[in-house]
Amino acid sequence: MSRLNQALSNWNKGELHSLQWLSKFGVSPRSANKYFASGSLKKIAPGIFARPNDQISWQGIVNVLQSDLSMPVHVAGKSALELHGEGHYIPLGHPIINIVSRNKAQVPSWAISGEFNGELKVKQSSMITSEPELVLYNRDGIDFYISSREQAILELIDSLDLSETFETAENYMQGLLTLRSDKVQFLLENCKSIKVKRVFLFLAKKLELPFLKKINLATIHLGSGKRVVTKNGRLDNDFNITVPTTYFEEPNDF
Repeated sequence: MSRLNQALSNWNKGELHSLQWLSKFGVSPRSANKYFASGSLKKIAPGIFARPNDQISWQGIVNVLQSDLSMPVHVAGKSALELHGEGHYIPLGHPIINIVSRNKAQVPSWAISGEFNGELKVKQSSMITSEPELVLYNRDGIDFYISSREQAILELIDSLDLSETFETAENYMQGLLTLRSDKVQFLLENCKSIKVKRVFLFLAKKLELPFLKKINLATIHLGSGKRVVTKNGRLDNDFNITVPTTYFEEPNDF
C-alpha cells in the first residue's frame, strides 16, 4: 500500500487534513504537492488538503482547525444550541456558524471566506475564564467540539444586541428545562460578564426553570449597581437590569 493510500484509508469523507497529519503516513510536503498536481489530492489552502471528490463543508473546516491545527475554537452560541436540537429558527441556504476563538487565536482567512457550504462567524472571547464546557458532536461522519447547552446559552446572550433582541434570548431559554444545575453553577462562577449572568438569571427566574432552585447565588459574582440592558426599559429589582416593559404585568383596572 502506498503512503498516500495509507493516509486515504484513515481519511473520513468530508474531512480536511494538514501536511502535519499527512506526515504521519510518510507523505512529505513535496509529495503532497505532487499528489495535488496529479489530482490525487485537492488543495484547499496552503498546507490543507481534501480528498479529490469530497465536498468541503463547514464541519470539515471546524474539524481540521480543532484537530490538525490544535486551535482553541469551538462551535458556540446559537449554532451550538441548534445542533443540540434547541433551535427556534431553521437556517436556510448558506448558514452562518457561530465560532468562539479563545486565547486570541486567529482563525485563518481561508476558513472564514464563506466559499464553502457555510460561513464561520468568529468571535474572540474570554468570557468563560475556566476551560470551556464542550461536547463532541458528529455530523455527516465528521467529529468536532461544540459548547454544552449550559455554555451555549450564555454565549448566545453575550452575542445578542439585547436592546433589540431580548425576546430571542427568552425564546431559546424556554426549551432549556433540563440544564444541569452543577454545570450552570460552575459556568456562572467562571463567567466574566456581569450583564450575561444577570440576564440569564432574570430569564431563568421568569420562566421558572427547574435548575434555578439549586443555584447558589452567594458564590456568583453579580457586580454592583444597575446595568442598562434595554433602553427605555424598566428596572428589575432582583437583578438590577433594565428589561423591556412587556416583562411586567400591568395591573388590572377595575
